[in-house]
Parts: sequence; structure tokens; C-alpha cells
Amino acid sequence: MSIENSWELLPYLDKRRKDLDRALLLAKERGIALAEAEKVYRIEKRKAFLQAQHNGIRATLIRDYVNGDEKISELRYRRDVAKTLYDNAVEAINVYKLDCRLIENQIARDWNAT
Repeated sequence: MSIENSWELLPYLDKRRKDLDRALLLAKERGIALAEAEKVYRIEKRKAFLQAQHNGIRATLIRDYVNGDEKISELRYRRDVAKTLYDNAVEAINVYKLDCRLIENQIARDWNAT
């Protein structure tokens, strides 16, 4: 590739850097959502454990009882979805960073070849 062609990569590199900035903001938002979902899940699960104890459910069955509770299952599901969305945003960051490095390396090779 010639130097002229490496100039064509600059707009693409700029776009990828902007994509990276957006992915970073998205990861922050999704990280906060994940933390909130985890907080709600844990609080409600603790309440369900205490209620099960109060209702006289045997200690060996409380965990299964609470995990099978419809409300707790829904909160766990929401937490898991939030975790998946967060992980996806983090992976997008990694892809954009790698793409930027590849483009930067190609530009450097083009400039060093002359």
C-alpha cells in the first residue's frame, strides 16, 4: 500500500475511535445498570431467605425454595441480561481497540516503507 492509500485509512481510523468512545460510554451505562440489577436481586433474595426462615421452611430447603420463587427468578434473569449486555459492550471496546491498532500499524508500515 502506498502513502496515498494510507491517507484513506485515516477517516476509517477516526470513525473507529468515535465508535470506541461510544462503546466506552455504553459500557459505563450498562455497568451501572448491572450494579443496580445485582443490588436489587441481592436485597430481594435476602428478604426471601428471611421470610422463608420465618415461615419455618427447613434450612436445607431454603435455597431451593428461594431460587424457585417467581420474583427472585425474574430478578436473577434481569441481572443476567444486564451482565450479558455489559459483557457485550466490553467486548465491543476490545474489538474497536484492536481495529484501531491494526489500522495504526498499517499506516505506520506504509510510512516506514517509503
